Amino acid sequence: MLDKIQQGWQKAGWLNAVFYPISLFYALIMHIRQTLYQVGWLKSEKLSVPVIVVGNLTVGGTGKTPLVIALAKHLQKKGKHPGVITRGYKAKSGVWPRLVDHKTTVKDVGDEALLIYQHCQVPIMVGPNRVESGKMLIDQHHCDVLISDDGFQHFALQRDIDIVVVDSTRGFGNGWCLPSGPLREPKKNISRGDVVITNGKMPDIKHSNIHSMEILLESARQINGSDIRLLREFGDQPIHAIAGIGNPDRFFNQLSALGLKITRHSFKDHHNFSERDLLFGDSSPILMTEKDAVKCKSFIKSKNCWAVPASANIDTHFFSFIEQRLR
Repeated sequence: MLDKIQQGWQKAGWLNAVFYPISLFYALIMHIRQTLYQVGWLKSEKLSVPVIVVGNLTVGGTGKTPLVIALAKHLQKKGKHPGVITRGYKAKSGVWPRLVDHKTTVKDVGDEALLIYQHCQVPIMVGPNRVESGKMLIDQHHCDVLISDDGFQHFALQRDIDIVVVDSTRGFGNGWCLPSGPLREPKKNISRGDVVITNGKMPDIKHSNIHSMEILLESARQINGSDIRLLREFGDQPIHAIAGIGNPDRFFNQLSALGLKITRHSFKDHHNFSERDLLFGDSSPILMTEKDAVKCKSFIKSKNCWAVPASANIDTHFFSFIEQRLR
């Protein structure tokens, strides 16, 4: 039943309409919860360094992780010492908070935390209590600015900058809250964000501070090896494309737009891959997102499996805004 409801998240069907009263109740609960934090009945804590939240309004992939990576790298170039805090979806570490290092596995901290660490080498703390994670990064690793990967709805941690990421392909879906729609809170709450980043172009968003982001796919890195190829070098040979992310069609469509002849293999977001998932009975190259590759590296033996890095190209005015707010 859940799958059928999710199929109507873009264009509502009869089943979504049946569950719409629950969506209204969910939105009410979210509003009450936010109000309790605003009036001080629920505790919200401010840390000693600036906190930047990169979040969204919808369930599923919007491009937060590439943005977090780009933001962390930019702050490093400006002489800052950023740290990242994240919940660690499906993480099963026995100790919280958990610092990510070269020995950490996907099972310990989740795929996104490991991917950010591999790109940035900044201190990353994973755990359900973001305030506690933030304090540890400040005290033990001397971070002077924190980036929260997700957390737009996590009011227990006060923030200095709220970034809302919106996917231009899916937008806000049918406009309904969970479970009948993909929204974590009503669309109008986008006004609570200090800045909106559109992954692709979406001119119909009403906000005073909107910037665009483009996710670029240019090369592929051999998972079990050291070779790097431009994606166009794969030519017109048959390719298996793997994606277990929030919006797999974006990945597939980008590969197709580059002229690659792909067979699509879509999995649920944060899918726990096994070797069996990659057995297709032929020797065609396998291209997968980096987020999926970190979960497959331990069992991949073929030299013909490739991870495709995604980089965020963001307009420079966005970084100017961040720097100004931090000052």
